Amino acid sequence: MEWLGLRFGVIFWLERADYGVVMSTAELIYEKTKGLPEVLQTEALHYVDYLLSQKDATAEAVAWARFSAAQLAKQYAPADAIYDEDEPGT
Repeated sequence: MEWLGLRFGVIFWLERADYGVVMSTAELIYEKTKGLPEVLQTEALHYVDYLLSQKDATAEAVAWARFSAAQLAKQYAPADAIYDEDEPGT
């Protein structure tokens, strides 16, 4: 096994077959879960759905933050600021 990384708090290892073929992560997940009982397969599927929802929520939050910043930039000119970015004496 070879260290692959850490994502969403889960440690990933890359498994290599004896004949040198490298499986993708999706293939590894499939191989490991196909022998599980249906109840555990369903639980694994729910976890994947959870991970996808977290990814989507993060992307949506970034999009809204950019939109908000763009709207503020349209409304206010730099001269409208009530403070200076550079403090006197620095």
